[in-house]
Amino acid sequence: MQLWSHKAKQDALNQSDEERRQQPSLREMLDNKFKETESDHKDSSGPIPIILCGKTEAIGRGVIEGLKPEYEVIHFITTSASGALIIPALLTSSPPPQHPDTSTIGSGNYASPPRVIVLGGAFDEEAVKSLQNAVVEQGVAAASRKVPWLRHDGSKAAPPPGPEYGKAMVARVREKLGLLEGEGKLDGGYGGDEWY
Repeated sequence: MQLWSHKAKQDALNQSDEERRQQPSLREMLDNKFKETESDHKDSSGPIPIILCGKTEAIGRGVIEGLKPEYEVIHFITTSASGALIIPALLTSSPPPQHPDTSTIGSGNYASPPRVIVLGGAFDEEAVKSLQNAVVEQGVAAASRKVPWLRHDGSKAAPPPGPEYGKAMVARVREKLGLLEGEGKLDGGYGGDEWY
């Protein structure tokens, strides 16, 4: 052991001052490693934040639970009137304004903007256009990232409203979200309508 420490001491003494300045210190190496790990963790982990629009909180709760842990419903919208105020704010990472129809079953975690808006069957063509127009009218489209509008396809068979309906919607939404993620459409550059 003495030979090893003696050799290390000799190597350190033989290094020029210039060589020592070019090599990072142990503290610098550890600090850099911590920063790399921290940024990797932020980029690659955590659920994808989404907005969910649906008529009833009872079904919404089941859908929210069914989408976990990969997806986090940050806000649940029950009416197009509340959505027209709340969605534009959330797309710019602002807290949602108060509205009489505000639901509290979403996570309320607004640290990251939503990456997709999922609309239940109660949100028909007129309601969806109302929401999309609100985003455009409030100038949010230019000031925020784009998000896909994931819409319910009423032509596909589904159980009547109730627990089974919620489970069927979760399966369809999960499948479509997986495809969109694989195609890179949840990264802020795509804002089209998609159907599940």
